[in-house]
Amino acid sequence: MKERYVKFFKKNVVVLVILLIVVCFSFGISYSNFIFNSNNHRAVEMHVNKLKYNIKINNTLTNKIDVPSGNSVINIEIESLNNVDTYFKLLTLKSDYLDIYYLDQKPNDKINSNNKIIVKLFISNKTNNNVSCEFLVSGGYINNSIDDINVPNNYQEIINKISVGDNFEYKIDDKTYNLNYDFLDNIELHSINNGFRILNVNDDGSIDLISNESVSINSLKFKGAKSYNNIIYILNTILNELYSSKYSVNVRNININDINKYMKSNLEIYSNNIKTYTNQNNIYIPSLYENEIGSIINNQHLNGKVDKSENSSFIDSNYKIVNTITLKEMNKLNNIVEDNFKSYIYYELFIEKDNKYYNPYYVLTRYSDTSEDNILFGIFGIKNDELYKSNLYDSNNNEYESSLFVRPIIRISNKVNIYLDKNIFKIN
Repeated sequence: MKERYVKFFKKNVVVLVILLIVVCFSFGISYSNFIFNSNNHRAVEMHVNKLKYNIKINNTLTNKIDVPSGNSVINIEIESLNNVDTYFKLLTLKSDYLDIYYLDQKPNDKINSNNKIIVKLFISNKTNNNVSCEFLVSGGYINNSIDDINVPNNYQEIINKISVGDNFEYKIDDKTYNLNYDFLDNIELHSINNGFRILNVNDDGSIDLISNESVSINSLKFKGAKSYNNIIYILNTILNELYSSKYSVNVRNININDINKYMKSNLEIYSNNIKTYTNQNNIYIPSLYENEIGSIINNQHLNGKVDKSENSSFIDSNYKIVNTITLKEMNKLNNIVEDNFKSYIYYELFIEKDNKYYNPYYVLTRYSDTSEDNILFGIFGIKNDELYKSNLYDSNNNEYESSLFVRPIIRISNKVNIYLDKNIFKIN
């Protein structure tokens, strides 16, 4: 039997060798094909499997919204319904009537499996009518590039954003304002356009601008009790006359609330130390003071209603004389550093830009503070990197002179269409 097999192999050795070569070659091709398909499976998977996402607009499960004329701010929630991490692009149906921007920041391109992200969008409608707006989320596996995600022909990706600190072109006519108050020098003031930047985008679609620089008001000097009573009203009136336009709904100077809301803690801090001044005949106070919130005069809480950043009408009276006044001491105001702010951009807008401090400017919030033998009444300002106390009057009937720059804040109406042109937002 053994000899028979040996003879068979000797006779057919060439055939067996050829057969073996064919089998090995076929196996090699099959294995190579398996490796190729395995390695490229994820690469083609995005084209054969449809990734799924949910879209909510303002907490409603929908991908469509009717956008009113003017500017709107909406919240979009994107929920991944996939069991893998993915890249995604937020798309919108192409429209000649809508400009759409991410508000503050564009989201990360990646969304984790079965996770949600929320983004804010700013939409500007150029027409006088409602315009339908439709969104779509298109995804791709993270084994691929974000650029591999398909964008249908009738859609476009939302790319641009509108952020705090962006430059904004706000054009104003050359205007003048003539002061006519008996306790101030009669001088002529002029509008000065040093440019503006975005300070805030409000939920109703209106936009707050802040002047790019401190603005001179020709060395206008305030002093005394009557200035304490009226400085907020007068300066806000001046700025409204000089910087308002058909596009604005409000113009005023910055106050301490505008800064505090972007701080980790308030700039002004009052201690728990309460000090009472008593004199039977001559404690002088500005007449507005008794109407301010928290005032205690002649040992009585007066339940005043006027906030220290408010004064909407001219007060013709000067001062009043009381017997006793009680108030909290103000803690020492420390230097303002970047870490005090929730974001660096606010430090840049309020304190220092391009390694240079702004010219000292008014922060239109009144204060009262204690000293050894009297009470000081004044107005805040920003001077270099500190909150500055600019005294106007004291309880001994002394007057102090104050002369700073101003920082106009302009609120642009949400009915005004805006667009981005070469990194500057403009009014259409």
